[in-house]
Amino acid sequence: MITTGAELVPVDGARVVVGHTDIDRSVSNATRARIIDAVPANTSVAYARQWTAFTAWTAEHGRIALPATAETLA
Repeated sequence: MITTGAELVPVDGARVVVGHTDIDRSVSNATRARIIDAVPANTSVAYARQWTAFTAWTAEHGRIALPATAETLA
């Protein structure tokens, strides 16, 4: 399936996908587990706490959390 931003274009008589598709944005369950397991539990808790604080701050100041501008991050 082609997602937003991708399109089929003719190349040498064939239609070729240009841009990202769903497969480009997916990882296997094994890869997902390895990524999750690579981060210590206390680090995940700290990240979650910081994310909550950041999104609360952006909402309070009328800023967008994602995608954040360099100015918002500063």
